[in-house]
Amino acid sequence: MDISAITTAYNGLKMAKDVFVGLADLKVETESLQKINDAARKVGEAQDTLFQLREELFRLQEENSELKKLITEKEDWKKRLVSAYEFFLTLFTITDHSLSLRIFP
Repeated sequence: MDISAITTAYNGLKMAKDVFVGLADLKVETESLQKINDAARKVGEAQDTLFQLREELFRLQEENSELKKLITEKEDWKKRLVSAYEFFLTLFTITDHSLSLRIFP
């Protein structure tokens, strides 16, 4: 689920709540008015939940982006270290606990 889906659901619930509030303004019997008010309250609670979900989704997307950036940076450092080690091996010969510089003709 992405932010646009949550926003669409939120807007739909807002419209439903507005309809219920509009119905409550009409002169209706007490039992019907109670049911309309209950429905409007439940829709409002659903809106609040969707709003919290949208905020949490945004926070998680930001965290995911930062973690991907850290992984990329670490992979870049790993590539640099491997490259430096390979370069070191081309310059030096390691034999029986000794290190000697290679002489290239």
